[in-house]
Amino acid sequence: MKKILFLIHDLGQGGAKKAGVPVRIAHAHTANMEPGWKQAARRLYKYLIPATASHLFSCSTKAGKAVFGKHSFSILANAIDAKHYTPNKGIRAQVREELELGDAFTLMHVGRMVYAKNHRFLLDVFEEILKTEEHARLILVGDGELRNEIEERAAALPSGSVIMLGTRMDIPRLLQAADVFTFPSHFEGMPVTMIEAQAAGLPCIKSDTVTDECIVTDLVTSLPITEPALWAEEILKKRNTVRTDQFANIRAAGYDIVAAADKLTRSYLNGDPL
Repeated sequence: MKKILFLIHDLGQGGAKKAGVPVRIAHAHTANMEPGWKQAARRLYKYLIPATASHLFSCSTKAGKAVFGKHSFSILANAIDAKHYTPNKGIRAQVREELELGDAFTLMHVGRMVYAKNHRFLLDVFEEILKTEEHARLILVGDGELRNEIEERAAALPSGSVIMLGTRMDIPRLLQAADVFTFPSHFEGMPVTMIEAQAAGLPCIKSDTVTDECIVTDLVTSLPITEPALWAEEILKKRNTVRTDQFANIRAAGYDIVAAADKLTRSYLNGDPL
């Protein structure tokens, strides 16, 4: 809380602006906040940040409007090294063997274990899936303040059906092992993991509260986060999806890091807006 108060004070005083710093970039990367004092802080940010920053950037239109209000801003893509995600049967076999998945139908979620990511709903969905696919597996990649709560809920499901990997640095490799990517967040700015999952050729089921700006292929289905059974039904339809190389789609949408860096460099050298 003290850090937030200091930040608010600094923004209010416009320290960098008063010191004559010419470039003062503010970046929006979330579309909401958990209930409570954080939401109040965000409302204050809407007034303070645009008044002190020289450039406003956002990962999506939804996030930009949430943080900067009616002020204009530029979109800067959360780009990835898309070539690293290309479907690879050899890597898939290796990872599935390491995780002892066998032939099990496997769901994956990548994200911090916090309120926004909505893990509890995902576990309810997985419980529904187990009624049809009793040997299914759910892989959770990430860690966070709600881990103990999530572990307690997972303990009520069949032993070994939920695999928690914690924080990992090999996401491109891990995604190869999955059959479906699930993303039931309450809110997001622009989820990089959704871009990564599509780059890996995975069918994706996301909540309709997550911006559709993350849909850059025909692999994504959006659903309301109300009925776990509805999610389970849709996920099960994707069991036999054939994975294909999505690099061209990712690049065309502006989410390949090589293309994005080139665009940024050319814009800077030409003095053009992004």
